[in-house]
Amino acid sequence: MTDAPLIGIVTPPGWYDPTAAEFERLCVAPVRTQQCIVAVPDLDYDDLNAIAAALPEVERAAQMMGLTGAAAVAMTGTPFVWAGLAAEPDIRLRLAGVTAAAACPTVMAGTAIMDALRALGAERIAVATPYYTKSWRNQTEVALRAAGFDVLAVQSADDLELIEAIASIDDHARLSSADQLREIMRRLIGANPGADALVVAGAGARLLEMTPAMEAELGLPVVASDTALYWALAGALGLELRPGALGKMGALL
Repeated sequence: MTDAPLIGIVTPPGWYDPTAAEFERLCVAPVRTQQCIVAVPDLDYDDLNAIAAALPEVERAAQMMGLTGAAAVAMTGTPFVWAGLAAEPDIRLRLAGVTAAAACPTVMAGTAIMDALRALGAERIAVATPYYTKSWRNQTEVALRAAGFDVLAVQSADDLELIEAIASIDDHARLSSADQLREIMRRLIGANPGADALVVAGAGARLLEMTPAMEAELGLPVVASDTALYWALAGALGLELRPGALGKMGALL
């Protein structure tokens, strides 16, 4: 075998998540990854209560990753840490429960975004939720306001008149092209020039390959579900990442 650290990746059911492969490529030194999908095959993503109710299976998946000898566990799926919650202490308590189940350092995308924003010193934020429905957008705003951020706007592709109204989270596959993500970010910051940072929420919106260029274009930090999770995971294990890959977040490691 190898002495390379093993990282457990817990992912939501029903879709391909590239986190494991991306994070291996992002690290300068070798790491190993192993993935466990949350075992709720009939999860109704449009029901935030159903996501909150999946917590026992999230904890079980984290436990399975811990039992493999993982040095750390990372959970994708941004709302899993805050669905149904309206206060940061409760959000952190949910994270603590998943961490206890894993019995090793654990990071979750939703709280990684909060932590990255604080590390960057950002207070006034604009939030892009590219494929989120109204209920998901509202929950995202509640969580970020609960964490003390001044949320200037929370908008999905339909709010920005790029597409028709989003009926279901299941539509995300057609709503997350690189070109559309760039246009969402440009329009959102164009309408909110006072933002300290731009948040892009949603694991289906992959920002890793475009973050440095978009930060340079927009003139402010971009904190996304995927990149914030990678930043938090690297920080938890003291891992060196590919220079410049995470933009302004990467400079904080």
